[in-house]
Amino acid sequence: MGLGIAACASGGGALSAPLAGPGPAASAGPADASANLAETVPAPASPSAAGSAAPPVPSAPCADRCSGTGTRDLVAFAMQRAAQAKPCYDRALSSDRALRGSMEVLVRLTDTGAVCATRVLKTSMPADVNECVTRVLGGADYPAPRGGCLDVAIPLSFVPKDGDAGTSVAP
Repeated sequence: MGLGIAACASGGGALSAPLAGPGPAASAGPADASANLAETVPAPASPSAAGSAAPPVPSAPCADRCSGTGTRDLVAFAMQRAAQAKPCYDRALSSDRALRGSMEVLVRLTDTGAVCATRVLKTSMPADVNECVTRVLGGADYPAPRGGCLDVAIPLSFVPKDGDAGTSVAP
């Protein structure tokens, strides 16, 4: 079951982040995604490009394979974190008013909800946006998944909104 989010914030672009709902669909990505997961979030190319915050340090080692399932609280939290990535896009939009694109980020959670790895699966966005969004999505502990660790694939779409100071995200 796919979910959409709605967020209101000052800024110039729209952010869309549909997420998989609770259950096995929340564990997304290629079957062998665990083989390519980075143990840390990539550092920004330059501190001014993506903010000055350091990448989060994984709090727990990642399992080789995950079999947990999502919960409503986990999905709601992931949607909140996706909405919090909007400033990453807004910063890039300030230098390129026509910038648009999408990305998908894999967040691997331990059985306690700690982020142990993040990775960009697909992107059409510049590196500074990728790095910033990855830091935002990986920078907090999520609610614990049910039954073990969990891979959560979070797709995001970025579209400029001409003359609109708000952001809306439709399901």
